[in-house]
Amino acid sequence: MAPLTRSRYTPAELHQAIQDVISGQNGRFVSSKSKIPYLTLMRKVRETKAGTLVPPQRRGPPPILPRDCESDLMAWITAMQQDGHPVNRHMILIMGNQLVRQLDPLGSVSGG
Repeated sequence: MAPLTRSRYTPAELHQAIQDVISGQNGRFVSSKSKIPYLTLMRKVRETKAGTLVPPQRRGPPPILPRDCESDLMAWITAMQQDGHPVNRHMILIMGNQLVRQLDPLGSVSGG
């Protein structure tokens, strides 16, 4: 038996489905129409009615590098590859640490 694929739906589709159920439509009908699992939809409806629905957040610790430093690092990697000098993991960590230390002298990027 082939593994089941996880269905994807956008936050806008979820919001619309929640509003449809709250407005009085049948949850099973809305679930089949929107391809959102019934239990997920009903849980989100309950959370919305109770006022405890929280927006999805990024899991894990916050990134060490700001977006502009990350884009600088990507530009450096691309330039090195175009010059015929592919970078390895160690070189990326060294450059990442140099960028972090410009912002925070005691900060560092780990290999994890």
